[in-house]
Parts: sequence; structure tokens; C-alpha cells
Amino acid sequence: MLVGEPYPEVRGLVERVLAQLGHEAVPHTRTWDADRLPDVDVLILEPSLENGVALAQALRRAKPELPVICTASDPPARDVAQLEPVAYLVKPFAVADLEEALRGAIARARADRSV
Repeated sequence: MLVGEPYPEVRGLVERVLAQLGHEAVPHTRTWDADRLPDVDVLILEPSLENGVALAQALRRAKPELPVICTASDPPARDVAQLEPVAYLVKPFAVADLEEALRGAIARARADRSV
């Protein structure tokens, strides 16, 4: 699961929660480009991440079924809504909310793979 979170403290927290839930977190790096994208099953994106929406769009071009979970302090902007996230969690959110969103995202990814 790719964690696109601009705030190191929040990113670290999300990564620890993912590990506790049995998932592997892949932290975002600025070295990726459209030709070299990470192979992930879910994107957890804070839309304010610099070029975060563009990264999500590039990942979706490579993997159209990629589930996206947005985590933000603000309501979704138009470009974020176009990503059709499986969940939009408003900060601060409960770990249980993230866990539920992950279950939905994983179920969607599995369903898309079986089609």
C-alpha cells in the first residue's frame, strides 16, 4: 500500500497502523515518474501531497482498478472527486475508519482482479 502523506508524523502513524493491521506500507518518494511507478494494491493519499493527485492519476493509468483512499482535512476538491476514492477520511479519523476503508479497498481490488 502506497502512503502518499506529506506530513512525516502522520505518514509514520499511518505506516505503523498498516503494519499492525498486517499490511506492508510503501512510503511515497519524489523519485517516481510515469515510467517507474510502484506496484501497489492500494493508494492512501493526502491530496495536498505535492503532485499527489498527478501521482494517483498516473497510477490509475497504469492500473485503472487501483483503489484510492483519501485522507484529508478538507472536503474533496473536484480533481480528487474525479479519482472516485473508495473512501474519503477526514482528519482526524479513527483507526477503525481506516481499517474499514482498507477492507473495502482490498475487497474492490480482489473483485477487479477476478473479473
